[in-house]
Amino acid sequence: MKISIIDKKDISLKVQNSTIKFDDISLPFRLIDTLLIISNIIVNSKDLIKITDNKINIIFVNSHTNKSSIITSTNKKNADLRLKQYRAVDRRVEIARYIIAEKLKRHTAQLEKNHLDINLQDYLDKLEVAKNIETILGIEGSYSKEYFRHYFSLFPKKF
Repeated sequence: MKISIIDKKDISLKVQNSTIKFDDISLPFRLIDTLLIISNIIVNSKDLIKITDNKINIIFVNSHTNKSSIITSTNKKNADLRLKQYRAVDRRVEIARYIIAEKLKRHTAQLEKNHLDINLQDYLDKLEVAKNIETILGIEGSYSKEYFRHYFSLFPKKF
């Protein structure tokens, strides 16, 4: 198996002529079976589809939490991987909790940079005990309402 690892932060990944390009680096598709990305990158969905159409699997890993996501080629018949994907659907509440918690943390950090305070822990505590997607979305909505109230206070009223 040919694995290529990208761990350079804040890069833009592009696909051109069956080659993955970022910075001054070019990775031909023929040299890759799996692309392991361990940093924040910018990539568009068309390029992700081109990569997976060429039977290259993509694994995203958050180096801080060791959590990962996999985008797999629909052309490959890998029963074990498919089984794991179907099982992940059973973990959708856990996955949604994680995604929303990360969103709330990032938004709160942005407010704190502007000396605005929001009680993040209350929302994280509610997320921790949420039992379904609808409850998680409700928590996200409540947080968003408070976030935008704080956020818009940064601008003059005439805007």
